[in-house]
Amino acid sequence: MRKGLLLTVLSLILLGVGACGPRSVTVIKSDCPYGPRGRGEQWAFMGSQKESLIVNQLCGAGDLEKILAASRLPVEKKDQIYLAVCSPEASPQRFYKLYRSLSLEERLDLKKAFKKFGYYLNEYG
Repeated sequence: MRKGLLLTVLSLILLGVGACGPRSVTVIKSDCPYGPRGRGEQWAFMGSQKESLIVNQLCGAGDLEKILAASRLPVEKKDQIYLAVCSPEASPQRFYKLYRSLSLEERLDLKKAFKKFGYYLNEYG
């Protein structure tokens, strides 16, 4: 009896911890000519300020501007996304919150725009 109660309590605790886990969106670029070993797959958390090749490509080389221009999102949302990814205030949490505020159609449109330029968005959480 006690063992069953203990297992139930532990399960609920673990379920609660898992439900409160980090939520994020990663961006993946396949076949990167600028990878550490030549061509390969690169990934990063969207909004991460951690120095990475893929963030440099999105923000520094202008890929994100091209991606947003190819999307059908309203200009205001495009500007918010750019700031959430490439500004000094960028963070994975800021991007995730903004991304989740988009309608399903807007998220699909954004994913298609990323895919057009060889990037893939994956949502976790």
